[in-house]
Amino acid sequence: MISISIFESQDLDSIGEYEFKLDRITLGDTKNSFFTIYDNFFEGSFLSLKIIKNNLFINYKNKSYKVNNRKFKGTKHLETGDVISFGSTKIKIISFNQDFDLSLNLSEKITELKKDISKEDLKRLELILQIEDEIINHETNEHRL
Repeated sequence: MISISIFESQDLDSIGEYEFKLDRITLGDTKNSFFTIYDNFFEGSFLSLKIIKNNLFINYKNKSYKVNNRKFKGTKHLETGDVISFGSTKIKIISFNQDFDLSLNLSEKITELKKDISKEDLKRLELILQIEDEIINHETNEHRL
């Protein structure tokens, strides 16, 4: 769960408090953005907020952004109360909590599926193994932050 307050923005419709029942969200002006904020800063891009092992991180590599008036680029660890500034938008981190670990939950489900699949259904087993590889690759990339 990530809870934020957008308290300043050229996109007046985005101003307000929001609670996302997810461990990762994207903010920006693309169709891939989970939450759309129209700000010239993005120019067709988005930034991400991710909870990893109950720590919140912001990641944006395109341009510099500010956290508590200090300039950063790339990945930065965040705390409750931090203010993120980009373009004309300011966001305050109200709270965050990792309610679940999506990758762990997926891994557990795949293990259950593999047990249930018979060896005779090789196409299904191959698909399950590909999904498992994707989860492992995702976890490896997440821990490189």
